[in-house]
Amino acid sequence: KHPNKKKKTKKKTPPQKLVFVDGSWYHRPDPITNLFRNPSLEFQTGPRLPNARYLDMDAIASSQELFPERNPKGLMHMMPTGRLFRLAMDAFGISGGAGSGMDDHVDHVIIY
Repeated sequence: KHPNKKKKTKKKTPPQKLVFVDGSWYHRPDPITNLFRNPSLEFQTGPRLPNARYLDMDAIASSQELFPERNPKGLMHMMPTGRLFRLAMDAFGISGGAGSGMDDHVDHVIIY
């Protein structure tokens, strides 16, 4: 070994976490009751997976008013921009790694 050679140190990465996100959305009424379901209320009252977060997909959808170039026909429920989705995940404390505005680790996310 060379006496002046520095020892390589591995950068410690924070532990990854598994995050469950409830993205429930219902297009039609319940076939038994013929009533529309409220996924936000169902999430709040449970049951749900422990520590899960609720994501209202329509709240982050690319609306024509905010993103006319991405949704010129004014369709509902359009996929959000990457930046808007990252901001929503950041608000939940979910990390996407380098450049996400969080630390350098990446969380594992399951959207159900």
